[in-house]
Amino acid sequence: MFKQAMTEFLYSAWFTDLCTDPTDQDREWVACIAIEATSAKDAQHWGDVISHDRAARLKKDRFVESSVELASDALAVTDWSSLPRIHYGQSPSDQEVGW
Repeated sequence: MFKQAMTEFLYSAWFTDLCTDPTDQDREWVACIAIEATSAKDAQHWGDVISHDRAARLKKDRFVESSVELASDALAVTDWSSLPRIHYGQSPSDQEVGW
């Protein structure tokens, strides 16, 4: 059986902290994760699964939207040394993701 090559993607998820004052500049926040997947669609799908799970468990944070881009396209603007790294299908703990 042929195994597809995995590629690393930068997944970004935006949340709104519903317990924060609406005028607080930190009310909306973003989490970034490096996700290894066979396609951008798969990386975004898996990141969304993880993000929706967080929002379902922690009602104070509402998942707003997400984006994904190839890691190679984001290298110039992103510090990859501190990003959590996961594989498609991996269910990381909150500590692993860092949120």
